[in-house]
Amino acid sequence: IDPVQLRGRVSETLSEVAEVCRRFEVLLILDELKTCPRVAMGGVQEVFGVKADLTIVGKGLANGFAFAAVLGPKWLDSARHESRIMGTFNAELSGFAAMLATIEILRREDAPRELATLGSRFVDRTNHLLREQSLYDFVQLSAEPWPSMPRIRIGPRPDLERRLASETARRGACVLCPHMSFVCLRHTTEELELAAAGVVAAASELRKE
Repeated sequence: IDPVQLRGRVSETLSEVAEVCRRFEVLLILDELKTCPRVAMGGVQEVFGVKADLTIVGKGLANGFAFAAVLGPKWLDSARHESRIMGTFNAELSGFAAMLATIEILRREDAPRELATLGSRFVDRTNHLLREQSLYDFVQLSAEPWPSMPRIRIGPRPDLERRLASETARRGACVLCPHMSFVCLRHTTEELELAAAGVVAAASELRKE
């Protein structure tokens, strides 16, 4: 399960799925490529108290460097040897070095909390500008359930979502729509303001169509 694909009652859904997996002795595998460490250093499992049998993490832990790992109990190591998975770049360690350095920074700066603050600030500012321009009925931003991964929706015209992203990009800011966007730890107030203004200007342009 990729937690960001869940809608509505994320905590309850994960708990129910975990219970079903235990009941039928099925492995629960969580894809935390996006959520770990963005929503918490321990991902959604830390936030909601749900424990997966296997957890997939990736380049988010290494600041974009090529890195991926499957986390699990000790029996996973014996399964790894039996599977004989080999690759040309298996011995490449730069991704691991990047991961260790990134985790040190994320912990030191309490990154999940800061990312949630930045995401909420971006959503609140953009929605405020949309309301000022009487565009909120057309475009809305949501910080739920992950403020660090805000979503943009064009209510009456979902067919224009990709156009909104391209129009915002022409104005100097990269937002993803209908996919969630990502707030970065090093985003400045000025950059978030630029992104908010870009979304509003793009929405105003598309509203005329």
